Amino acid sequence: MNVELNTQRSPSLPTRQFGELLETQALLDGPYIWRNFNPYIRRRRYKAEKGLNNWLRTQIRSHLLGAEQVHKHRDIMDVAIDTSNDSLSLEEYTVCAKSFLFAGHDTTSSLLSWFYYCLAQCPEVTKKMKEEHERIFGPDGKDTMGIYKQILETPTKLAELKYTMQCLKEVLRLYPPAATARMGYNEEYLCCGSLINLVSSSNTVDWSILHQNMYCM
Repeated sequence: MNVELNTQRSPSLPTRQFGELLETQALLDGPYIWRNFNPYIRRRRYKAEKGLNNWLRTQIRSHLLGAEQVHKHRDIMDVAIDTSNDSLSLEEYTVCAKSFLFAGHDTTSSLLSWFYYCLAQCPEVTKKMKEEHERIFGPDGKDTMGIYKQILETPTKLAELKYTMQCLKEVLRLYPPAATARMGYNEEYLCCGSLINLVSSSNTVDWSILHQNMYCM
């Protein structure tokens, strides 16, 4: 949303609230039913959601006001407003923005988790990747600041990590982390010989289920 959150260094206000919202929701959705009646957890969740919604509404209002600017730098929120022809309400845009935040965090963490798992299972791949990194960034892999400066000075070095990129894409193929959801409108579609009314419906496609289920291929 064209906002620097600095999550890698010191979590900002919306990042902390987003983390608090995820944590409390996980507690409420957990196997211990008594937590659903815990007023402290529910209060924490309410405060986190309220604070995050207020911050997002402020950002969205500024995007709506600047939607008519021709030479404005466009981000994902601008694309969403443009695609919907400004037809959604402020609350609907807020829900979409929270989905963007969750998708950006969850897909990255899921990819890295499976990536390191696969590397642990394939030491020969880890060796090849290490050789590629040493060839491009130098033999001292512990010099993270030095590598960071190299990337800042020459961003195209990342494009030279061809083997690493192939490994990442293979992990995404084997363990796709994302799903997609679409809103239904006043139309009907024919599916497997049946007419489906999509009015006010939410349709989700989970790529991981499709990938792993032989009957969906």
